[in-house]
Amino acid sequence: MRKKATNKRKRNLKEEKEASNHKNPSNSSIEDAAASNKDKAVVVTKTKRTKTSKPVSEPEFFEEKRNLWDQLDMVYQYKWNFSNLEVVSPFPPSDKIGVNSVQREAEEILPMKQMKMDWVPYIPLENR
Repeated sequence: MRKKATNKRKRNLKEEKEASNHKNPSNSSIEDAAASNKDKAVVVTKTKRTKTSKPVSEPEFFEEKRNLWDQLDMVYQYKWNFSNLEVVSPFPPSDKIGVNSVQREAEEILPMKQMKMDWVPYIPLENR
């Protein structure tokens, strides 16, 4: 598309030069300078296309159809017992961790404290 536009411009300039040479041959150098300035002016005055922005609409908020407070009450209707999760063992948990990665050729064993994952014994409030 640009080639077509520049070709048209060149043709128009040639036609103007020929027409001016036929009218007044002594002013041809002045008109040549004016034509070159005109070419420069065309390049400078090109305008960029402005992008049209999409209209920004405010977000729509819908009222919550569910009653979450009823669901919260349902949680407390059961008597939860997590005693099965408490494990008593004569052996302390491991104080080392193995770090393995695809980028490493071998597994690296590091102390848990270095990884900030060390274990702290739980002492119940009654025994403190």
